[in-house]
Amino acid sequence: MTGAPILALTLGDPAGTGPELILKALADPAVRSLARVLVVGDAVTLERAQHYTGTVLRIDAVPTVDEARFDPAAVTVLDLQNVDFFRFRLGAVDAMCGQAAYDAIRTATELALARRVDAIVTSAINKAALHAAGHLFDGHTGLLAHLCDAPGATMMLVADRLRVSHVSTHVSLREAIDRVRPARILKVLQLTHAAVRALGIERPRLAVAGLNPHAGARSGGRRTSATTAASTR
Repeated sequence: MTGAPILALTLGDPAGTGPELILKALADPAVRSLARVLVVGDAVTLERAQHYTGTVLRIDAVPTVDEARFDPAAVTVLDLQNVDFFRFRLGAVDAMCGQAAYDAIRTATELALARRVDAIVTSAINKAALHAAGHLFDGHTGLLAHLCDAPGATMMLVADRLRVSHVSTHVSLREAIDRVRPARILKVLQLTHAAVRALGIERPRLAVAGLNPHAGARSGGRRTSATTAASTR
C-alpha cells in the first residue's frame, strides 16, 4: 500500500447512514486495497456502528495524518472526537450531528488543500442537520465551494464518457425555475467547457438539456429554459 493515494473519507452524519455505508464498503478487502483510506470523523461513531452493520473491522484511531499506519486489516480514522452518543438519537435531525458532519468535511478539505491527502470522498449528510448547526449550504457542492473559496463552482457528474453539470442543484422545482437564468446557464457552460478540457478533451461538444420536454420551443407564449449542460467525447 506504500505509495498508494490517500483518500480522505468523511464520516457523514453520525445519526444517518454515513458510518454504516463506510463500514460496509471497507469490509470488502478489494475496496481497502485500492487506496490508503483515511476516515475523517469520530472514531467512537464507527465503533458503535459495528453493532448494527455486523462488520468486525478493527478501528485504528489516530490524532494526525502523520500517525496513520493504514493497516490493511483495519479502518484508519482521523479521530475528531466530536460526537456525544448520549445526546442524539439515530435517524433524527440533530444540530450536533450536523456540526460533526461539517467538521469532517472542513478537515478533509483543509488536508486536501495542504496536499496532505490526494482526494476527498464524502459520505451521506443530512442537510436539515447541517442547517440546524448554522451551516446554510444546499449540499456538499456549495459547502466545498465555500471552503475552497470557489464561489463559481458547480456540480459535475461523470459516468464513462458522459459528464453532466448542474445549473441548479437539489431544490424544489419552483426554486429551480427561478434559478435558471441566461447568465447562470452561460456560466455553467463555461465551467463545463474548461473542466472537460482539463480532463483531456481538447474540443468538447456541449448539449444543453431542458427544464421540460418542450424546452427550446415556444409553449404558451414563453420559452422554457435549460437546466443542465452535458459533455461527451
